[in-house]
Amino acid sequence: MASLTDAHSLWMRTPVLRGETAPPGVTHAEVVVVGAGITGVTTALNLQRRGRRVVLVDRQGAGEGQSGKTTAHCTAMLDEGYSELLRVHGHEDAARIFNAQLAALDRLEANAREFAPGSFVRVPAISLTEDPSGRSSLRKEFKALQGLGAKGLTWEEQGLPWKGAQGGMRWEHQGYLAPRAYLDGLLRAFLGEGGRFFEGVSVRKLHEGNPCRVDAGEVELRAEQVVVATHEMPFMVRMIPRLPAYRTYAIAMEALAGFPAALMFDDAEPYHYVRLHEMGGKRWAIIGGEDHKVGHDDEAHAA
Repeated sequence: MASLTDAHSLWMRTPVLRGETAPPGVTHAEVVVVGAGITGVTTALNLQRRGRRVVLVDRQGAGEGQSGKTTAHCTAMLDEGYSELLRVHGHEDAARIFNAQLAALDRLEANAREFAPGSFVRVPAISLTEDPSGRSSLRKEFKALQGLGAKGLTWEEQGLPWKGAQGGMRWEHQGYLAPRAYLDGLLRAFLGEGGRFFEGVSVRKLHEGNPCRVDAGEVELRAEQVVVATHEMPFMVRMIPRLPAYRTYAIAMEALAGFPAALMFDDAEPYHYVRLHEMGGKRWAIIGGEDHKVGHDDEAHAA
């Protein structure tokens, strides 16, 4: 079993189209989108296709931040759980969120088919527990999903592909993404629709008004609207305490024959996950988890 030997994610090797250098002075647009990750590029493309004149900017380049490093589990399952949503918000709101999650998966699949074939793959998701006491909460979540109309949902106790598993639920037709390949396809479509993409733009400050002004040093962008689609926002100091940084760990290694094509995760605290990723003619096992808040735990060596 061969593992990768560098600290870059498996798909950081996938090239993504580079942007142009922003011209000094003032550039005008109808909408400026700050951040060229999946959220930003998707937003820019959708707006440009609807006839808006859009400029997309990023400090580093498309897919160089969180979107390029994600392990890209694409599932309608939620960390908080639908049973909790039903308890707190009731059936109507929980159903709205449930249907939105399924629609998001369908949109990913449709976008991949149109702009980046092969970048999205449907596989089942398996949520399981290694602790017998965790079975009751998982069963509760299973029943909540059944009540919301989840299709392809089964409860399993035997033959789960996870050593020590005491039970779990399997939900068909979830998926995984090759994020940089997906981003490259969307970005090319955005530029093909007439959008502009500037990289190397470090936003310093946003000024509301008519027009809005995006201050990036020698570069200034003016637009009717600005969409902030980035985790790195020192220009919005009030948001920083609301977005605490977490550290997580992941490793990719060549998968042995018979490794299941599925997303798998446990209910431990902190949790762990495993999934298959096919790339470059090889099948890779991606294993990760052990998340912790930066500055609160020193678990790097333990993880």
